[in-house]
Amino acid sequence: MSVRSQFYDPDLITHLDPLSHVSETIKIIRTNVEFSSIDKPLKSIAVTSTNQSEGKSVIIANLAITYAQAGRRVLLVDADLRRPMLHRLFGMSNRRGMTNVLLSDQGYEAFVQETLTDNLFVLTTGPVPPNPAEMLMSTSFATLMETLKQSFDMVFVDAPPIAVVTDAALISTKVDGMIYVVRSGEVERKQLQHATQLLKQVKANVIGYVLNGVPEDSQYYYYYYAKQQQYGLTENTPRSRTRRAKKNDNPFYQTRKSRRRQPLPVLRAPVLPDPLTNGQEKPKMGSINHGIASEDD
Repeated sequence: MSVRSQFYDPDLITHLDPLSHVSETIKIIRTNVEFSSIDKPLKSIAVTSTNQSEGKSVIIANLAITYAQAGRRVLLVDADLRRPMLHRLFGMSNRRGMTNVLLSDQGYEAFVQETLTDNLFVLTTGPVPPNPAEMLMSTSFATLMETLKQSFDMVFVDAPPIAVVTDAALISTKVDGMIYVVRSGEVERKQLQHATQLLKQVKANVIGYVLNGVPEDSQYYYYYYAKQQQYGLTENTPRSRTRRAKKNDNPFYQTRKSRRRQPLPVLRAPVLPDPLTNGQEKPKMGSINHGIASEDD
């Protein structure tokens, strides 16, 4: 399929409206992801969530676009072999893709597709296989990931939800870092703890969390989550003044579904790692926290 015949989904706001508020927020996430690993730069990042429909595919696609806009040569890989989504977002064919690479002797170059965004390429899933987990456990997939990291500046992988299937845990062992997407008000505490425990068992490098779907008028519009403390800033409150939020009000663990989903994701910037701050000051705003939630959090 030619690039001219592609039609971007309206959710790819970083390409369609790069100066919008949502685009600027995702750029903040990009900047903080860059600082999440100093000693060893991240070359490959996968995204997962607890359940379906939490916005992980939209977030990783927009994040990949911002990296490409910054001049990086970026590849976006759809590894959700059970429910592929990236080909729909970018308006491209999914007849050939990653499964063809793994099952043939051809190189990945024959299956990678260009996009309307300069420097951004997409490797779709291809035909959905009957044994997704076995394909992701194969040596061929591990070899493919290493080859892609050598050929591109950044490789982003869209993984399935961690609480639904084991695919995301398998993918986490093949990438340098994982981003966890949580939609506000739709994930219960026990679900999140169970999902993060699965990532702990495979020693996944979770570089942070993205809290998605927070209304702009919410007191958690600027949200920072780290260790055992939750802080919230209202839009009318100076950032130098913080107040402790009650644990029952933590948007990570709200179970009510009264808020209507917004057409575009509302993202928060990630938290800078402790080595940069030396424990002396807190980030001004953020929603990616360094580490994995525990039962005590």
